[in-house]
Amino acid sequence: MNNKKNLWASPHSPTSEQISEACGLVFLKDINPALQERLENSPDNLDSLNELAIELLNFCKESNYNLYQPAGNPSFQFILGAASMNYNYLDVNIFYAYSERVSQDVAQPDGSVKKVSVFKHKKFICIK
Repeated sequence: MNNKKNLWASPHSPTSEQISEACGLVFLKDINPALQERLENSPDNLDSLNELAIELLNFCKESNYNLYQPAGNPSFQFILGAASMNYNYLDVNIFYAYSERVSQDVAQPDGSVKKVSVFKHKKFICIK
């Protein structure tokens, strides 16, 4: 394993399994709340999406972070993946959670049945 810290950049809280698998996490919302807010409200044009992706990758590279579960709309995710393949960012690893949906039928007092789904963390997938 490497000596990088692991940066959680999702608006959602990680599960205990995710924290354990990542061997601990630092939260972007705690160390750079402005950047976290911009990820959560991704821009709507290509130039701004690219600038945001480069800023996030530079932040990770300069601070020696692996990036976990980055926030952002689908177009941002595409731009982030493309930008991460640039030679300058090959050492920034990006991880996304892979989960399994587990469903249960729960009987209700009125005799009806309610289906409850829980997403169980299986692993992280490193995209590069």
